[in-house]
Amino acid sequence: MCSQVVALLLTIPQLLPRLLNLLPNCSPINDILLLLLRVSVPPSSLITSLIPQTLRMLEPTAPLGIQGHIAAEELLRGVIELCSAAPPMLIPQSGAGAAAVEVEWRENGLARQVAEASTVNALVGWMLT
Repeated sequence: MCSQVVALLLTIPQLLPRLLNLLPNCSPINDILLLLLRVSVPPSSLITSLIPQTLRMLEPTAPLGIQGHIAAEELLRGVIELCSAAPPMLIPQSGAGAAAVEVEWRENGLARQVAEASTVNALVGWMLT
């Protein structure tokens, strides 16, 4: 059911650019984007285009200005947190007879996009100008 909803949402024309334009003015959109990423499965247009479009918001001449920079930074931070690896472990649940929950590794493809040499060079270049 969840994948069907995501597939339906991703059919909306220009969904990601429209959400990113609203992001500086409406912080819950950050949560919506992270939720969509969490339930998206590759190959998803959202997964492949989120990082490049978010990085464009960080350009010094980006039309959304400082609010866009702050929103893009928060979104990238959320992506990195979403993708951060959590080693498999058992987390005990409280209560009598409660079973332990296993935490598994998360997909980190988006974090690798952030860490690509071209991305890092662009970010460092903007900081040094």
